[in-house]
Amino acid sequence: MDRQELRGVLAELLEETTGEPRPEVGEDMDLQDGLGLDSVDMFSLIVEIQSKLKIKIASEELAAVQTVGDLLDVLQAKLAAAASHAA
Repeated sequence: MDRQELRGVLAELLEETTGEPRPEVGEDMDLQDGLGLDSVDMFSLIVEIQSKLKIKIASEELAAVQTVGDLLDVLQAKLAAAASHAA
């Protein structure tokens, strides 16, 4: 899955989590200030991401995540690791 597809999935899951339409999710958007996610929203979003993408994300991996781009970096690394592990 390329970064563009991943951003689309993230936008879809953000809509499901917050109940608000997210037509455009820019990589430089701050998850808390820009998208208005609180800690409960973030937890819900991560649970949804893990379920949809069949990956596990440790809380330590999310410690430095502040923007959509940061989150996409973590997701791409997880998906790449899962793909190479399965191969």
